[in-house]
Amino acid sequence: MSKLLNTEIIVLKHKIVPSKYEGSRLDLQIQVNDALMVTWTSSEFLIQMIKDIPSDGFPFKTVIKEINEHYEFT
Repeated sequence: MSKLLNTEIIVLKHKIVPSKYEGSRLDLQIQVNDALMVTWTSSEFLIQMIKDIPSDGFPFKTVIKEINEHYEFT
């Protein structure tokens, strides 16, 4: 995830699943430039933010930033 910080991405799809460690995990299918990628995070802020996006809000462009020691979509 840290390699994607401050880079414009397109979030194509997502799913929230139980983490094998603790809590939940957010799986993201993204596009960076012309490359399709998959990444995941346990960031509670990103999980909550993506839950607030309606299903017709996908895909969407965003930049993931680290703000006050947590990640946020901007």
